[in-house]
Amino acid sequence: MVNDMKVKHGKYMNDNLSEFAQKLIDAVPCAMLTVDLECKITSWNVMAEQITGYSKEEVLGKKCQNFIFEECTGLCDLEGLGMHKPMMGQKCNITTKSGATKTISKNIDLIRGQNEESMGAIACFEDVSERLRMEQLLHESEERYAAILQNTPEVVIIQQRGKIVFINEAGRGGMGYVDEEVINKDALSFFTPKSRLEIMRMLRERPNAEIASSFEAEFITKKGIIKNVLVKSIPITYNKESSILSLVVDITEQKEYEDNLLRKERLLTALAYAIKQLLSKDNYALAIDDCFESLGQAADVDRVYLF
Repeated sequence: MVNDMKVKHGKYMNDNLSEFAQKLIDAVPCAMLTVDLECKITSWNVMAEQITGYSKEEVLGKKCQNFIFEECTGLCDLEGLGMHKPMMGQKCNITTKSGATKTISKNIDLIRGQNEESMGAIACFEDVSERLRMEQLLHESEERYAAILQNTPEVVIIQQRGKIVFINEAGRGGMGYVDEEVINKDALSFFTPKSRLEIMRMLRERPNAEIASSFEAEFITKKGIIKNVLVKSIPITYNKESSILSLVVDITEQKEYEDNLLRKERLLTALAYAIKQLLSKDNYALAIDDCFESLGQAADVDRVYLF
């Protein structure tokens, strides 16, 4: 009788652990999967379905490299993975169900049991195709640098002795100022106090008044909106005088994307740790507390709820 109750209780606890782990996997804002020692998929969340087009029913029990990750390495090299640190930020191409190719960034780690034996692996991945496209566009803009004054869509500013003497149409449109409000004005006055101090520090370190070739700063529009910009500057001769030509690229959305990606990576790391704790600890209550604490720190919140 007592043994039967222990068996039933153990089954109840295992069922609850599995349900809790699945809820965590489905709740994470990035794609996630786990594989067993035979490299067969054992879990597959909603985001993985959205990115790849494959449903959970289509992939469970199958080897992912046979139909999705054929160009990727590392996920099924469990022996090699166990000899090194977890793989973080590995990029590779995947093929979706529709046949499209996407570039992903993935983190991989082993899942270990109570005695540190390997039980499989966990992988979290993010579609970074759009981010790479943006980086490629930025690289291409650098190659077109020689023709930047010819109807460029980017903001172009030329300054002499710290005063703005030229700004293109894209600059006037992006900043919201008219020529009278910009020409012969101090270039530093259009940046935040924090950025002004940083730019002045760079100028002091260059006795010939050469601005750093590339730096990020906070720019203030006429409406008072602060934008994150990437400033690329080179010395030129303009109207027979030594000048500085600056290309100002609005990277506000890119910075927000990078910040969000960093937060997601922290959460994925915490989630991987939480799942490992659930699978390896015998004390369910302590495992839950430990998981909540780890997830709360990663999400920068005081409390974590499970619905």
